[in-house]
Amino acid sequence: MFSCRTREFCPSCHAKRLEEWGEWMRKTLILDVPHRQVVFTIPKRLRVFFKYKRRLLGDLCRVADRIIYHLKLTFLRRKNSRRSGRGAA
Repeated sequence: MFSCRTREFCPSCHAKRLEEWGEWMRKTLILDVPHRQVVFTIPKRLRVFFKYKRRLLGDLCRVADRIIYHLKLTFLRRKNSRRSGRGAA
């Protein structure tokens, strides 16, 4: 396989360096903890409102963040109550 030994121009070299960088990040910087990724999408019909009133997008993101936070708290409370034998709260 051809390799030019530069980062930007050769897809082969760039992919190899990206892989090495990702592995370095995983080993040295990222904690080994469970996590979840949440993808928040806006239906196409509503996107026009957010296109012209960008402040609404910030408000929407804050509301979504609060909802996810409260759902997480509810989940943790239920999980802890089951462990202690009290049943679902």
